[in-house]
Order: sequence, then C-alpha cells, then structure tokens
Amino acid sequence: MKTPLCKVPFITASLAAALGFAFILPRADGQIFVSDGNSKIFEYDLNGAEIGTFQSGINAPTGMVVSGNNLFVADSYGNSISEFTLDGAAVTYSLLGYNASQQYLDKPAALALLGPNLLVLNSAFAGSGYVGEFTQGGSLVGRSNFIYVGYGITGVATMGPYVFVSASATVYEFDSTGQQISSFNIGYASGLAVSGNVLYVASANPSYGSVAAYTYDGEGNQVSANPTFITSLSTNLPYTLATTDTNLYVGDYYDGNVWKFTLDGQLVGSGPLITVPNVHYGMGLAVVVPGAADQFIVSVQPSATVGSPVDVTVTALDAFNNPATGYAGTVHFTSSDGSAVLPPDSLLLNGSASFSVTLITPGSQTISVADTVTSSITGQSQPVTVNEAPTPTPLPSPTPTRVPTPTPRPSPTPRPSPTPSISPSPTPTRAPTPTPRLSPTPRPSPSPSATPTPTPTRAPTPTPRPRPAPTPTP
Repeated sequence: MKTPLCKVPFITASLAAALGFAFILPRADGQIFVSDGNSKIFEYDLNGAEIGTFQSGINAPTGMVVSGNNLFVADSYGNSISEFTLDGAAVTYSLLGYNASQQYLDKPAALALLGPNLLVLNSAFAGSGYVGEFTQGGSLVGRSNFIYVGYGITGVATMGPYVFVSASATVYEFDSTGQQISSFNIGYASGLAVSGNVLYVASANPSYGSVAAYTYDGEGNQVSANPTFITSLSTNLPYTLATTDTNLYVGDYYDGNVWKFTLDGQLVGSGPLITVPNVHYGMGLAVVVPGAADQFIVSVQPSATVGSPVDVTVTALDAFNNPATGYAGTVHFTSSDGSAVLPPDSLLLNGSASFSVTLITPGSQTISVADTVTSSITGQSQPVTVNEAPTPTPLPSPTPTRVPTPTPRPSPTPRPSPTPSISPSPTPTRAPTPTPRLSPTPRPSPSPSATPTPTPTRAPTPTPRPRPAPTPTP
C-alpha cells in the first residue's frame, strides 16, 4: 500500500539519539569517521588508530554519508547539512538548512544516497518522521517528505533503487518514488546498512543488543532472514552501522565503541576497534576504503618544443575521482603524434608514476594511456601545443679589445765592474834535490847442482828349473 506523503514532526526524547548511518563509497585513503553527537567528528585509520579531530564546533553531528571526495554531515540541533572534503576542508557549513524560504529540515539525523541524490531522514522530537530527497547541491527533488513513516524513525539505507527506513520496531521498504513495497518487524530497530544484496539492521535492545541480516533478490524481495546474525553485543546498544565490501562496522552508543566484524558475522580482533570519548545523544559512522582503478589522469605541461622531452604523470583514479593507490597494473602509451618517442609498457606502482615523452610533430597533440589487461581503463591528456624549435640567432662576434702597447721600460745603466786587484803570485819554493839511494849489489844466484842420472840395474836372468821326466806307466 502507498504510505501517506506528508510532513509530520517526529521522535521522542528517548530516541533523540538517532544516530548517523553512512552508505559507504570507496576512496583511495582508508578512513573511518565517527561523530560523537556532541560537537566533534573524529578521524581514524582502518586499523583504528586515531588520526585526529576531523571537525569540531558542530552543534550535534550525527548522520554522515560519503559521496566521492566529500563527506556530508547531518547536524540535528543545527537543522542543517554540512559538506566537507575528505581532507577536512569545509565546502559549506550549511548546504541545507531550516530558514524562512527553505523549511525542508527538521532535526536531520541520518543520511543516505539514492543514486546521486541525498536522502535526509528528519526526526523532529514529537510524533512521526519523514525522508526528503535533495541534490548534492542542496536543491529539493520532488517533495521534502516523499517518504513518511510513523513513530520512532531512526535509520535509512539504500539497495540500488530500493530505500529502507527503520522506525521503532519496524523496517519499511520503498521504491525510488516513495511507494512502500514491504515491511517486517524487529524490536528496537535502529541503524541500517547495506553490502551487496544484504541489509543489516541494528537492534538497540537495552538488555539484548544484536544485529540482524536480511538477503534480497534483484527485485527487492526478501529471500532469507537471520535475526540473530550478531548476538555478541548483548550488553551494549548497537545503534549505527556501516559496511564495506568486506566488513561490517557497528557503532555502540552505550560506551562509544566501534566494533569490526566480517560480513559473515565474525568479530575482528578481541575487542572494539575504536572507542570514542564523550558520546552524547548520537553517534555517526562512515568508513571509506580504497577504490578500484576506473580511469587515468594524464598530466602534462600545455606546450612543448619539437624534439625536447616533457614529463608526463599518469595517476589512476577510482570511479569517484579519488587516487586509486592500490592500482599496480601496466599501462600502454599512444599519442596523436605518430612520430612521438613514447615510453615502453610500464608498471604503475601505487597508482601513479612519471615518464618522459618526446613529441616530434608540430601542432596540437595528445598523449593517451590504457591498461594492458582492462582496456576500458584509459586516460588522455589535454592538448599539448608543440612548437618548432627556434632557429638560434647568431651572436655577433665581439669587437676585439685593443691591447695597449706597453711603454718600454728604460734599461738600467750598467754599473762598471770593479777592476780586480792583481794579487802577486807567490815565488815558488824550490824543492831540494833528493840524494839518490845506492842500489844494493845483487847477490849471485847459486848454480843449481846437476842431479846424476841413476844407472839402471839389469835384472838377472832366471835359471830354468829342470822338470822331472814322466815315469812311464808299465
């Protein structure tokens, strides 16, 4: 049946803690944003380490949603929606607000995205609540109360063209025109989040907090239900949820904890991932994770000279124009200049790298890159004006500087050499003639005595011995 479309104030003080719920979109830098419902938004990395205070001085920041590089924040007490870039710069502190000409907000508590548009859940403090649809620039789309529900509205989430709204003990499903499709009951229904075709519902039962999971087909029909998907939070108050492609985050309003689970309900770690100090009446949660590369940005200077290399930087971006630092693919270069000297196929580590390109053909040229595996991931530079190299103007030969002829210095007058004094030669002293020494009379050498030649002694002739005659044998 069609739910009445009307603006009715809403919610009791006991549920004024309507927390923020974030529909998660990917970004290169992993971040977790948690609003305390008091005045601050804190920023953490994906491991739960605090980065710092993202924003402060907001009246009552609750619901948050990330779209591309921007974070939208619902300020319940300030009746406004503010917009910030993910690095903390304020785009506007009052993109939407309650004023005489724009009475569209009434205690906004939760945000979601329906296509490119913002859904704002309003939760005035008495009676019922409603959901309005706006462009991200703040313009109303259709009616500010295109979805209306009863008492206790707390959460909103989308699954493709389908919108889910929690209110008290019921979760309602609507199509994109605000027509109700179905509903189911769950006690203390509060935060909602979607991952794929699964809807997660937080049940903030003060004595038995839990998270349920419901699976839908592509036509918006519920095909399975698990009301006890997570029951390990029985002593806490799970009010706000956020999902990524791999994890479910549960914000616990009772003690300011943020718990991290796998999508099959298993707790990651042994305790809470984050504990937020001084949570007051609300707690918003948004998680941004690295996105897959969807396109390339090719940056190059606007002009170049024929034959001179220029630097070209290639950066991978996700579908929301955030740097895809997880990209590590290979890119192929082409150019409208068929003679250009291009880099070979190159690896793009951490999603960005610089290269040298030399353009040869004068005129307007472009440089393009494409992923070598997924050809749909491409990028092209802005036109580069390639100019002819200027002809060098010959420099005039310098006029030689005349070197002045040096004035000759007068030669010094030679000083006369003094006449040397002749020293008298000494009279040589005549050496005395030496007295000759008498040579000794040589002594006659004795004549050698003749040695007599011995007379040889003749050996006597031996006398032959007679041999006896042999005795005849008789």
